[in-house]
Amino acid sequence: MFRKLKDQYFILSSIVFLMFFLVLINLIKLQIVDYDVYSKKTQSYLSSTEIIPAPRGKILDRYGRPIVSNRLGFSVAFSDGNLSSDELNDLILNTVSLFNQNDDAYVDTFPIVYENGTYIFKYSNYTGTDLETKVRNTKFALGISDNFDAVQCMEALKEKFNVDKRYSAEQIRDIIAVRYEMYVRSFSSANPFKFSSDVSIQTVSAIEENTELYKGLKVSSSPVRDYVHGNMAAHILGRVGIIYQEEYEELKNEGYGLNSVIGKDGMEKILEKQIKGTDGKRSVVLSVGSDPQITETPAIPGNNAMLTIDIDLQRVAEEALMNTIESIKANSHTKADNSGSDVGGGAVVVQDVETGEILAMANYPTFNPDTFNADYPILSKDKSNPLLNRAISGAYPPGSVFKMVTTIAALEEKVVDDTTIIDDKGKYEYYDQTFNCWIYTDTGTTHGAMNAANALKNSCNYYYYEVGKRIGVDKLVQYGKKMNLGEKTGIELEGEVSGVLASEEYKKMNFDEVWYPGDTLQMAIGQSYNLFTPIQLAGYTATIANRGKIYQPYISKCVRDSSNGEIISETKPKLKDSIEISDSTYNAVTLGMRLVSYDGTASSVFGNYPIETCSKTGSAQINGGSANGVFVSYAPYNNPKIAISIIIESAGSGSVTAPIAKAIYDEYFKLTPRATGDEYVRDNLLIQ
Repeated sequence: MFRKLKDQYFILSSIVFLMFFLVLINLIKLQIVDYDVYSKKTQSYLSSTEIIPAPRGKILDRYGRPIVSNRLGFSVAFSDGNLSSDELNDLILNTVSLFNQNDDAYVDTFPIVYENGTYIFKYSNYTGTDLETKVRNTKFALGISDNFDAVQCMEALKEKFNVDKRYSAEQIRDIIAVRYEMYVRSFSSANPFKFSSDVSIQTVSAIEENTELYKGLKVSSSPVRDYVHGNMAAHILGRVGIIYQEEYEELKNEGYGLNSVIGKDGMEKILEKQIKGTDGKRSVVLSVGSDPQITETPAIPGNNAMLTIDIDLQRVAEEALMNTIESIKANSHTKADNSGSDVGGGAVVVQDVETGEILAMANYPTFNPDTFNADYPILSKDKSNPLLNRAISGAYPPGSVFKMVTTIAALEEKVVDDTTIIDDKGKYEYYDQTFNCWIYTDTGTTHGAMNAANALKNSCNYYYYEVGKRIGVDKLVQYGKKMNLGEKTGIELEGEVSGVLASEEYKKMNFDEVWYPGDTLQMAIGQSYNLFTPIQLAGYTATIANRGKIYQPYISKCVRDSSNGEIISETKPKLKDSIEISDSTYNAVTLGMRLVSYDGTASSVFGNYPIETCSKTGSAQINGGSANGVFVSYAPYNNPKIAISIIIESAGSGSVTAPIAKAIYDEYFKLTPRATGDEYVRDNLLIQ
């Protein structure tokens, strides 16, 4: 009996001891091992911190007029980190469906899509090694084997995020794409995931009116970028967007959070650190028996940036470019050869001759930064390539506008002088080859006796064949390089290409062919392998206008403190280089360009123009289509102020682009009063 009681006591004691031990282990786990985890959970119930986004600084034109400002918009974030996987997945699917229904853009950087009945790796316009890098980084972030294909990745992620089979393949992809964003951005109740930073009122209303369906979403107001003039200057300004994981890793030590909005391209990106501002913070702490303690640090707006752009000149350049392209297209049927029916896009650059400042940079077609994310699927597939900044990223044959280089080289190297006469005989015979002057091909006639100025005025190929033969390819290359042709200008914007200055080395390296004497003749008239950007041609024209001075082109004028207007940083004109041009050479070249406007291929536009302009047209032949239209100009003749370059793809000829330059000159020299009668402000001392 006693032994039985003793055994029962031992069992009871053991049970009590075991329970005590389990409680002790659990306490150790709660208070020591998992202290950080549960401390954060407890704090999330007792306190909350909300980031107050700082307004980005305004972007202004050269006279202080807003081009980019801010407006109050709505953002949507996933804020409840305590939902079950099923609840969260359903919420994601409901939210994605709502956003798609209302054409609202949201964050999606997941590089897997569902196409043609299977999952494949694909992201935006990434291809080749760029796509491979994006996929590799995504796999690494998610802890997925680098050997997995897209289908295997999706299987692994369905298990990782508990996505069950009741969803369709497309729905599974959408859910996992958002779960991926949440994962890499450390989503929790204490760290909400900003799904979209600029949401339509339709979407906001639907969320507010269906709280049960969208439980776990938070709508808040925040400053949103406002591109005052819509799509104007889009390629200059760029756009903003929520920070990507890769960007956050680079910027996390500079005051950026996982929900920060940053500049993605254009001047929004270039000026990011100057105009981003400093976010504020609002903290609420709850204590038992006490009122909530609220601490708030206000956001500090970013600094304002002034560009060199004149928004009036920019508007005129863009409208004239668009109207001219549409006019070429509409009237192409009236031409016997249907020239211009295949007209494409174009670009215009206007540069201050005396400083290098870019006064306007127009592209057509273009896009709207306000709706970029929503429009991207269409923009990326548009064959007219509206996302391409043709002014700095488009490289084109210069055609006859290269003849100023040939003229300067020939005169400076004294193979001819400004009085040398070369008689155009129509056909130029060289090494058993025949090269026709354009007028002989078109009409069977010739230009007759040509000196340097008249050869430039008439764009006489025969003259340039002869001087090209006399001077040789090496000197043409030397003077082309002096003019910075075929080299990047160093403009602040990303994406500038160098183009090509034709040479023996280039042909050998790229085509494994020798340079023939006929190549030199073709180069002398602007054909051959030459490919230049519109911004290079604007700088080249400005260099001629100011007698050989080469100024560094730039767009960022200064940055001002948003609170007091004081200048924080400023770009000063920089003389980058110079080329020696004698007075006789300068006079011959500028006279020839003046004659092009007064009595040559641009005379129908500028023959009776009140401002004396200097110009050169070019019709650059391309394979399988109408010639590109190229036009360069500066004015006034005796006191140059601005230089203009224009290129329109497959325009048919350079002369059809001249009306664009006229519209720009009309605006710059104020020859056409505004319809509103507003006063022009050019010398506002407060905003210079």
